Amino acid sequence: MKTGSKKHGSPPIRQVKNRDLYGFTIIETLVVIIIIGVLAAIASPVWTSLLTKQRLNAARNEAFQAMRTAQHNAKLHHVDWQVSFREVNGLVQWAIHPDSALPSDSLWHSLDSNVRIDQGTTFYFDGTNKIYRLRFTHLGRVSGQLGRITFSGKTDRKTQRCVIISTLLGAMREGEEQTSSNNSKPCN
Repeated sequence: MKTGSKKHGSPPIRQVKNRDLYGFTIIETLVVIIIIGVLAAIASPVWTSLLTKQRLNAARNEAFQAMRTAQHNAKLHHVDWQVSFREVNGLVQWAIHPDSALPSDSLWHSLDSNVRIDQGTTFYFDGTNKIYRLRFTHLGRVSGQLGRITFSGKTDRKTQRCVIISTLLGAMREGEEQTSSNNSKPCN
């Protein structure tokens, strides 16, 4: 018997490289990065739109509750109350107060910084104090002009949410932008 000879029937010993030990190739990594980039580019506008709608819904709900509270306070205290809205340094704020007094700075509550008062707002605008206002009589009815407060996003002005005062009795409802081009009201 010779030393160093192969055993009968066994395959020759080869050095097999295991590809799994070395990870991904540069091409595979680039393909994955490109796919992730394309998916992110598709999802980004949808995500931004969703965030804008959520912020506007929250602002509308807060404004609706503020109006209901002003109406309730007018009935409760038997004096006229109002809810005021203003935009200061790019920030929309609201305050509830008796009609006879202007709100102090401590009474103002801020909405999300990405929300603005849209030009579709039809509440009375006090040019001296630069506030939109809605007054309720001691009976909880609207004193003066009916209308709506309309909010839109700072970057997406097409998406709108509003609170509409539709009767002198103080009936309120929430609305949003209309998609039909025939509608003359931007938020209904």
